[in-house]
Amino acid sequence: MAFPRVKPAPDGSSFSEALPKRNQDLAPNSEQASILSLVTKIKNVIDSLWLQEHLKCKRLDYIKKGTTTTGHHVADVVVIPKILPTLEAVAALRNTVVESLRAQDPSEVWRMLTNETGFEISSSDATVKILITTVPPNLRKLDPELHC
Repeated sequence: MAFPRVKPAPDGSSFSEALPKRNQDLAPNSEQASILSLVTKIKNVIDSLWLQEHLKCKRLDYIKKGTTTTGHHVADVVVIPKILPTLEAVAALRNTVVESLRAQDPSEVWRMLTNETGFEISSSDATVKILITTVPPNLRKLDPELHC
């Protein structure tokens, strides 16, 4: 024999309505998903080069936390070589990354642009800026004419 309820059963309809809405708010939209996909591809390529080239790759936090600006299809990835980043080394890294991306997805049109901070790689719907820096002990040794 069961005891009768003291108070009525709670209505779960508000919780059932709020749960899908919260799930939709937390899931990345298509814009964020395309940026994250490109960042992940580039980070995987650079991570595979890490053992050969002594590179360290860091993805900036606003990509992970989903706080990018709407309509701003650009992400930043920081690459820290343990050697001085010469212009030739940056160009070689850029070409290696783009060739690896082309091998992974030959149907995509990859564009690249070199600038004073590193380079940018763009797909049809997202751009990733690869920012090149160096370890602190090398900062005094940098020559603006030789190094990126």
